[in-house]
This record gives sequence, structure tokens and C-alpha cells, in this order.
Amino acid sequence: MDAQDRIVRRGACVGDFARHRGNTSSAAKSTTLAKVPLVDINSASRDELVRVPGIGEAIADHIIAGRPWKQKSDLLAKGVANKAQYAKMRSHIIAKQK
Repeated sequence: MDAQDRIVRRGACVGDFARHRGNTSSAAKSTTLAKVPLVDINSASRDELVRVPGIGEAIADHIIAGRPWKQKSDLLAKGVANKAQYAKMRSHIIAKQK
């Protein structure tokens, strides 16, 4: 019998177990992410870009120097960001066209 089974047998629900362990549901996480505005890589300042997860000062400088970007995946295709960095930033950025 594992810890989850013991908790359920004592009358607590699985959701209580998840809260006890510090886990949150994916619905709660997606709601939080939905409230954060996307950062446009074609118009954001250096300071705005650096606040995005996965973007440091050097990458922010490369993004600004390479403008305009047709799509956010160009950052990966053109070597501005590696796969790990792009995975962190892709849900926070957008490449708006004028």
C-alpha cells in the first residue's frame, strides 16, 4: 500500500493528497499562464524580452538585431535560441506582423 492509498483510506480525497504534495492541477496552471500577456518579439523592449523565461540579455540583443521576425519559431530555426531555451519561451512570445 502506498501513501496515496493510505490517505484515501483515511477519508481524504486524491485532490487533498496532490495539494499536500504541492502539486497543482493542469487547469490551475493553464489559467495562470493565460493571464500573462504575450510579449511581441518584433516590438518589445530589451527589458521586456529579458523578463520572458528562457531569454537572457544576449538572446534579447539577438532578437532585437534580427527584427522583423516572421514567426516565433524563426528564433530556433536561425540559431538565436536552442531547443531548451525555445521550449521555455515559446508559450510567452508572439511575432506580430505590422
